[in-house]
Amino acid sequence: ADNFLHEVLKSLLHEDSTIQELDLRGNGLTKDDVNLLLDLVSSHRSLVRLNQIPVLEEEAATCPTLIIDGTGMKGPEKPQEDDDDEEDPADEAYAKEVFQHDVVRMDEGDGYVFLQLVAPNSFPELREVTLRKLEIPHDSTLAHITDALLQLRSVEVLRLSHLRLTSRGASLLLQAVAELAPRLTSLNGLPLARLVQLKDHPEGGPLDLGDSIEWNDFTLGVMARLNLWPVISFGGAGINKELHLQGQSFTDVGLRGLCAMLRHFATQGPTGRSSGAVNLTKIDLSGNLQITDATVADLCHTLKTPHMGSALRGLRELNLRSCMRLKTRSAYELLNFVQHVREAARDPGAQQNLRMVNGVDLEALQLSSRADRAGRATTAPSMLLRSFLEQQG
Repeated sequence: ADNFLHEVLKSLLHEDSTIQELDLRGNGLTKDDVNLLLDLVSSHRSLVRLNQIPVLEEEAATCPTLIIDGTGMKGPEKPQEDDDDEEDPADEAYAKEVFQHDVVRMDEGDGYVFLQLVAPNSFPELREVTLRKLEIPHDSTLAHITDALLQLRSVEVLRLSHLRLTSRGASLLLQAVAELAPRLTSLNGLPLARLVQLKDHPEGGPLDLGDSIEWNDFTLGVMARLNLWPVISFGGAGINKELHLQGQSFTDVGLRGLCAMLRHFATQGPTGRSSGAVNLTKIDLSGNLQITDATVADLCHTLKTPHMGSALRGLRELNLRSCMRLKTRSAYELLNFVQHVREAARDPGAQQNLRMVNGVDLEALQLSSRADRAGRATTAPSMLLRSFLEQQG
């Protein structure tokens, strides 16, 4: 199989080949495969990009922005008058998966390509790196990527968006982000270097954050790891702007970071350094494939923290449906949390706006319980039962 793959690589990049762009991500390449690939690339005359990375010295030397994107391509439109099977253009070739998926898997060899090509001496002017819509299932791949990022001392802007990682993989990438923090002017829109500076020199009060930040594993995780919540505020320009979470791509790293944020603001008084409530109307983790029972239990305990109602003035929905790794413990913790909310609602002075938990209308549930105790006829509150459907091939 290896010999066949090597022959395929040689046929793609023979000396008379006119290929200009080549994307081999997700084909299970190993380091040995990549070493051969890079030898072929170094002697190829027309190749411009490999795996979306410039390979020409002149272009790489002046490249300020590098975007590694897994967004699938739009399928070519078939002429209405032509009923024959669709064919690729004469000078292009695609695997059908390019049009069917909106993420690209990066294997160990793909990470090694990134490490070998995206080097400081090759990209001296590089200021911004984006990794978006990538599935990286192996820690060895992330090790290559993080090694490359740590060496790029010119990079000031880092965007990590919609990545499919394991919790361990997210922890590895978060560790690299924390090391890069003092020189990152922006992480997904978060002014990270400025916040690190404020932590060391807090004169002038907390910094008001805007609404252009993407809150995911890495923004929430680095804020918790570096203990930066005390130097920010949502009490200024951001108080009326909703905080949006990238819940489906969370791992345990992001959920722990969210819990750290919630606990911080729940303990702040109105005159605290980082005053201002968090405008978070929905915590939607439905369909998440990574979070586990332990972090869901932490979230449920966190939401029962005293004064959480005043910290989360607008939270109305908590959704953890169809999270495949959650088992009995999560159901138990959610049930205890619902009971806590119902008991808190009996307190006239309680600030509690939560309305829906996993499709259960808590207000209707409460009214139903009161009507039942009074002997009146009741109707069951609206509920959503979870089911799993297997797609037939």
